[in-house]
Amino acid sequence: MLRDLYGSSAIEKAADVALFVHRPSWFLERAPPGRKPEVLDPDRLRWEGKAGLVLCKRRTCKGTGVRECFA
Repeated sequence: MLRDLYGSSAIEKAADVALFVHRPSWFLERAPPGRKPEVLDPDRLRWEGKAGLVLCKRRTCKGTGVRECFA
């Protein structure tokens, strides 16, 4: 989230666009050992080599969103 950045109020005021890249595969690879593999494996396959782009702010237009793309 934009508010989680250090000094985010200054960033939010100055920026026209705020975009984050989220890689779920990175988090799935580091899942705790107690997680069931049958639950994690389909997600790992889905997100392998992909990332999510999270648009938090657009000054010129309304709306935010998340898009899946190839990394």
